Formats: sequence, C-alpha cells, structure tokens
Amino acid sequence: MKPVGQVFRLKTSPDKLKEELVPSFDSVLEDWINNVKRTNFADPKYVLEITCPTPPLKMFIERIYERLDIPVVVGSPLERGFGFGKTHALLFLWHLFTSDIYKRVNMNIRDDTVKETLVLGIDCSRDKPLTKIVEELKAYTNPGHPVARVKDPYLLAAVTEVLKEYERELYTLPSDSDKLAELVAKIIERYAKLGGTPRLLLLVDELGWGLAQKLRIFADKMREGKHQEAEKAYSEANAAVNFLSYLYAKLQGKPVAGVVIWVVAEQDRREIEALATKNRDNELIYSKIKGLLSDLDVTGERYSRGVSGTSLAELSY
Repeated sequence: MKPVGQVFRLKTSPDKLKEELVPSFDSVLEDWINNVKRTNFADPKYVLEITCPTPPLKMFIERIYERLDIPVVVGSPLERGFGFGKTHALLFLWHLFTSDIYKRVNMNIRDDTVKETLVLGIDCSRDKPLTKIVEELKAYTNPGHPVARVKDPYLLAAVTEVLKEYERELYTLPSDSDKLAELVAKIIERYAKLGGTPRLLLLVDELGWGLAQKLRIFADKMREGKHQEAEKAYSEANAAVNFLSYLYAKLQGKPVAGVVIWVVAEQDRREIEALATKNRDNELIYSKIKGLLSDLDVTGERYSRGVSGTSLAELSY
C-alpha cells in the first residue's frame, strides 16, 4: 500500500518543513488570486518538481481529465485517513489546470481541455469559504493575471460578462448558496453561447473538517442557550453542502463536462457521527446534525450517478 501522501520529495529548509508537510489550500488560493507567491505551494513549478507521478496519482488525474471530455457533471469525495495527501493532490490539480505545467507532465493532457476548463476552489477549514469563488472569478477578468494567458479568451469573456450582470449583488452572493451556484451555471451557459466547450473543475478541501468544527460550535451554543450564535454556525456549515447540491441541480442535464471533488476524511465523518450520538438527548441538535450529514451523502450519490455510483478517487493500491 502506497498512499498519495508519500508522493512528494522535500526540497526546502527545516524552517518550512511544517508548511511542506501540511500545505494550506486556502493560502494557495489567496496567493493565486493576488498573483503572489508567499507560500512555495503557490508556485506551479515548485509543486510540479516535488510531486512524484506515482501510478495511483496518475490514475486519479487521468480519471478527472477523461471526465472533463464527457458532457456530464460528476463528483466524488476524497474520504481516507489523515496523511493521505488529499490537499497535495488538490494543489497539483489546481496548478495543472490553471497554469502551463500540464505541458511538462507525461499524461497527454490536451491544450483545449485546460484552456476551456473553469477551475474554482475553496477551503472549508476557513470561515466563509464561498467568498473565494467570487474572488477567483474576479481574477479571471483581470487581463494581467497569469490565468489570462492559459484560458480561452471566450471563457474569460463569459466570466466578465456575467460578473457585470451580478455587479450589484456580487459580494452578497457567498451568503446565498443558490444564487452563487446560479452565477457559476450562467458563466458556463454563456461560454457555450459564445462558442466554447464548457468544462468545470471544482475542488473543495477540508469539507469534512469544516463541517465537524462548525457543527460542534452549533451544538455547544445550543446547549448554552445562545441560539443566534448556534444558528450562525449551522448556517455556515450548511452553506457549502447546499452550494454543491444547488450546483448539481443547475448543471444536471446541461451539455457541460464537470468534475467536483471534495475532501471528507474518515476521522471527520466519525467525529460528526460521535457528536450526533453525544447529543441524542436533544432532538433538535441531533436531527440537524444527522440531517446535514444525510444531505451530504445524498449530494454525493447524485454526483456519482454519472460514474455509475463508483468513485473517481481510488488513490491507493
């Protein structure tokens, strides 16, 4: 058994060893948006150099690449133990489809697939992670951003046109999962109208960890009688799951090739289940925790229909 967590070579000083072993997807997204490289993992060339293309990693990448050629929206969780290298795999995917390093990997990835794919990412270990989607879309409209040299001009035009239509409500969208999913779907539809071949790659890191932490806050605040704070925590947990569900509903049946990957570690699921059991004496807390977990499972089942209920993420052998 060789997990993906063992597929990179350390090429840094001891001072940055922790960053190397526990990379932050959110930090990379933030640097990408602002076109800076405060973390080594924001550098596509660095990530390529330290990533060993082992058979399981190549299989994972190739499966996603193949699905981006089929006009069906599919998705799958990365749900394995900690240390499996889930964030590293997402980082590699992010750079592979937002820069030109795909030309240097031995995977026969075509130019048009990279150019025509709208790539978005969020890290649910942070507060209000959906705000990153709006910020990333704005980066696509910046002609001076490196992504403008990689993506199809018609895709960039589609993003620019749709964002202008939503200009007045742009910064309130992250608090409305349905409206945010609608925005992404409209960009995909506009790109098709402009003559493009729409493709979408959505990468969601630490979904399970974020849910576990926010649900714990929800349960604690409910027990303390702080219902307003409890509902705020629950709404934040619910937002990411709702976004995945709404996005599927708006793209299902449309001629778009889409792949959605979200990270839920085994430990996260066990923690949420344990939290529900611990609060079984409180029907409201118990039912809301179990309900959100059920929503996530149902959403996963919907996304897996396009791959006959199987997983895109068989990452170990």
